[in-house]
Amino acid sequence: MNLEDLKKIYQGKIDLKSFNVDQFLASLGEKKETVAQVIVVVVSVLTAVWLWGSARDREDQYRRDIDRLNIKAGVVQSYKDGLKKMQSFMETVPKGLDEEQFASHIADHAAQNSVPIMSFFPGRKKSDNFSDALSALVTVRAGSYRGFLQFVKDMEGSAHSLRIDSCSLSSQASGGRGEGMIEAQMEISSVSIRK
Repeated sequence: MNLEDLKKIYQGKIDLKSFNVDQFLASLGEKKETVAQVIVVVVSVLTAVWLWGSARDREDQYRRDIDRLNIKAGVVQSYKDGLKKMQSFMETVPKGLDEEQFASHIADHAAQNSVPIMSFFPGRKKSDNFSDALSALVTVRAGSYRGFLQFVKDMEGSAHSLRIDSCSLSSQASGGRGEGMIEAQMEISSVSIRK
């Protein structure tokens, strides 16, 4: 029995009743080397396919693991970048003032702009977990509106966190051009962020 006979059996041209199993086994026995080689090749091919599929699965798993690690590394890097930005921001935040420095800075800005302080009343002091706030009620008198505006501009533009929360102006005009004495009642505050 040879390959042609097997094809004929498959195609139904040979009746299986006339098939001689002993003769078929004998023909296989004569070609033991060939059969062994075919079996080795088939087993090798199946093993290679299995190993290749297994390697692909491991490679896919490694890629998924690498992607997960890259995502985690991205989160860590974002945290580090955010922390650097926060530290950079905190360095630019104006320095906080205590009560004495607060009053002193207001007086300094008033003196630099020739704006006398008529009254100074310390206001409320608030603190929470993140910041401290001081305030004062101040009455000043300026020789002109421009002088008053320069005082406000210098104070709010200072390196310290001084700001005007409210302001009420009254004036005494002289000369008909809107020039004259300006009196302002202001609430001035300073907020400092805790570092």
